[in-house]
Amino acid sequence: MAGTGQVLANVNFSRYSSAVFVVAQEVMWRVFHWLYHHHHRHEPHLYVGDCLRRTPGGMSRLGAWEKASLSRREDPANMDIPLLYRLLQHTCGLAQETSTFAWHKPPRDPAQQCLEHWLHQIKTVRHTVCHNPTAIMHLTNEELDTRLNNLSWLLCNTVGAAGQRSARPSVEVEAAARSIRERLTQIRISVPLSLIHPLEFALLARKEQREQWHGRTIWKTPTFAMLLQGEVDVQIEHGVKVLGKAVTVNSLLTQQVMVTRVSFNEWLLHEPQLPGEVTLQLVVVVECREVFTCDLTRLLKGRLLPQTTQRCRSEEVLDLLGSLRVLWLVDGSEATAQASDVLHQLVELCSKGHMVLFRGHQHFLDEAGVTLPRLDVKNLPFGFCSFPGGR
Repeated sequence: MAGTGQVLANVNFSRYSSAVFVVAQEVMWRVFHWLYHHHHRHEPHLYVGDCLRRTPGGMSRLGAWEKASLSRREDPANMDIPLLYRLLQHTCGLAQETSTFAWHKPPRDPAQQCLEHWLHQIKTVRHTVCHNPTAIMHLTNEELDTRLNNLSWLLCNTVGAAGQRSARPSVEVEAAARSIRERLTQIRISVPLSLIHPLEFALLARKEQREQWHGRTIWKTPTFAMLLQGEVDVQIEHGVKVLGKAVTVNSLLTQQVMVTRVSFNEWLLHEPQLPGEVTLQLVVVVECREVFTCDLTRLLKGRLLPQTTQRCRSEEVLDLLGSLRVLWLVDGSEATAQASDVLHQLVELCSKGHMVLFRGHQHFLDEAGVTLPRLDVKNLPFGFCSFPGGR
């Protein structure tokens, strides 16, 4: 049987998303690892971020979060598929796109397709899971088998082609392909534990929020949308707080997070996208008037995301959120006595790359004793901030 809280109707969704977020990501990393070290074998210690910076146009298509990852010199083994794809394009000696050759336009005949095409197809699979989860939310066993077989073919071909180009021993390439097939087979027959992948958590949370907020109006005058569009005149002494320094709303949203005209509904449909290629993974609304617990986990399980958090144990909830890029929209109007404790916990999450927009009176923050964390603005696209507008 499934682990505690597992929703059986979504078992095949968990299986397939695990195949993509875990197995496909590891294949993407393995291919990068082989090709990068083969292409730069005369510079064995060159970090990929340094390589990308000296490559003309290499950094131009990266988002702020991806640039921050490279600035922190993170291990590529922990990077997501889109960033690994970008690194493969620019640092591994693969074919450049021309008028007659494009990674995203593979020939219809699979025999004429090559490594570059397959890498793009892996990225497309990940994109589909993240941006169109309804297509796989209720897979039948037969549909799951078809998708896993197709994914196995794609990943094994990719590993085989990368092994040839990087001059890897055939025994190593065969072992990698065998591992792919075995792991996908295990995924097919296993019942997932209560643990779910953070990206799966984000997908389910967005789906749940779409159902919660359908037809509802949030962020009344001045509306959140107006604020993001710079249509609200705010004096600097009542402005946004970042690192303890007051700045105008327009200044913060332009320089710090560069938020554009985007609706909450759009954020619930897709990964929230901010200008500068800053991609969030989840937006959560907290109405302080509805907070009747001092514990953020209980609030999430009892009110904010009860269906999604049912899929995991209580002690896993904040760890899962800590692995995601989350924007918290906090409405401080008519705040309860418990709301300040929850706000403290949200501020702590800012150290993990979260962002909090607080709508309410400054005296609530003062009474709560909230201390703004010190963040490296150059390397982190998110921080803690507040904006006025409470009743």
